[in-house]
Amino acid sequence: MSLSEDGKTFAAPQLYKNTVPANQDGRIIEAFKVNFDNQKAQFIRLKAKNIGVCPPWHDGAGGKAWLFVDEIVVE
Repeated sequence: MSLSEDGKTFAAPQLYKNTVPANQDGRIIEAFKVNFDNQKAQFIRLKAKNIGVCPPWHDGAGGKAWLFVDEIVVE
């Protein structure tokens, strides 16, 4: 995630690594939090990547993986 005041020039992104094991089964709800202490911004750029292809143990093995985002909260 990175911030910008003009929507054109964004600061270096702050990265967050997923800590949920890739072989965890079932529905997963995980809160990812990134703090930008005392920084001004009008624009936020968020980039999230999925694993690409579903692993062999997954119901959709070999197919394209999906990533669903429910909420993005900015305080």
